[in-house]
Amino acid sequence: MQTIIVTVNQHGEKTALQIGSKVIATISMDSFNKGRYCASFGVFGSCNNSHYQDAVDFITDCIERHFSGFGLNVVFE
Repeated sequence: MQTIIVTVNQHGEKTALQIGSKVIATISMDSFNKGRYCASFGVFGSCNNSHYQDAVDFITDCIERHFSGFGLNVVFE
């Protein structure tokens, strides 16, 4: 299996998950629920009103499931 490397970068209050220079997913503060976070991986998955770690777990699982459908492994750095 081939492996895709997803880089995790913190930009202020926003976390960007990138392949090369292309942002594929984000985690940021939930604008409707103070102290909570939302995460988005385009049309493939999103969550809101979550604790930060729950948002990270959810969005990384979405990314792994998406790429495994194409026979690809994902490594987060």
